[in-house]
Amino acid sequence: MKSIVQILTSFIAASAFALVGCSKATPEKALENEVRSLTNAWRGLEAIEKFNSRSSDITPTPRTLSYVSLAYYNEDDIANCHKFADQATDLNDEDELAAMLYILTSGKLKKFEKAHSIAQKWLKKPEAEDIIQQIIIFYNDTESYEHALEASSVGLKRLPKDDTIAGTHAHTLAMIKGRDAMLGFVQTWTSRNRPTAYFWENVGRGLYRLEQYDEAVTYFNKSLSIDQEQADVVQLIAESLQHGTHDLEQLAKIAEWSKNRPDSAKLQNQIAVVYYLGGDKEKALEHIENAYKLEPTNAQYIKNRNTVLGSFKQADQN
Repeated sequence: MKSIVQILTSFIAASAFALVGCSKATPEKALENEVRSLTNAWRGLEAIEKFNSRSSDITPTPRTLSYVSLAYYNEDDIANCHKFADQATDLNDEDELAAMLYILTSGKLKKFEKAHSIAQKWLKKPEAEDIIQQIIIFYNDTESYEHALEASSVGLKRLPKDDTIAGTHAHTLAMIKGRDAMLGFVQTWTSRNRPTAYFWENVGRGLYRLEQYDEAVTYFNKSLSIDQEQADVVQLIAESLQHGTHDLEQLAKIAEWSKNRPDSAKLQNQIAVVYYLGGDKEKALEHIENAYKLEPTNAQYIKNRNTVLGSFKQADQN
């Protein structure tokens, strides 16, 4: 499955190809082409500046608004991305780029009604494929799991081998129908397809949400065995160990992995918490000191550090 960045970039590339051979453009189309070109070159701030300097004199096309929205998305400005995608979809609800950006940001901003309406419309389009994953994520982000399951079921009918849709479908099944339904699907799908790191991560996340922490670790490890660079999965393993059985042997592997990411205070703190709960105060102190050095003003790290240090003082007194 293509990533969201690959998908969005493909829209711009397709538009650029369509423009080959165009000789003379109107001012509106010229602005659209300039903004598209800058956004496609990952020069989002320049694209935004160009738009802002010209849009007061030229009425932007719906597609221009879509490109501006994408430029903001690439700059991690979700609010403005949403704003311009909203304007673009108001003018042209057939624009898949605008629809995708609007749905994507609506989930992050917990805005439901309009995005739900757009999502339902696109699910009914037989040709819609790339947008489906964003629709599933939107419904999961807004905790509309029944709709998410409907969307992922549609996606699997159209793209039965798609690991990303299959992974989010598994996660959603856990939310709606529970552990056994999810694992039944996992067994069936993996017997016919090759699971990816993303797929196993989502199975683990489903179990994590069901508070099946020890079992979740098994699937997070499957994900990590495929892609060892997933810091978010390592963090989830550490959090699962905190809530589960405090498996110090498993934790030691995470601690070893963390040596390659010494700048992750959050992970260092999480490792310290599990070591402390598992009774290894020496290791707990080592890792909470690492977290504290990275973020000495973090209230939680200060509290945890004092707790660990206090346990040593109490032991000395006894």
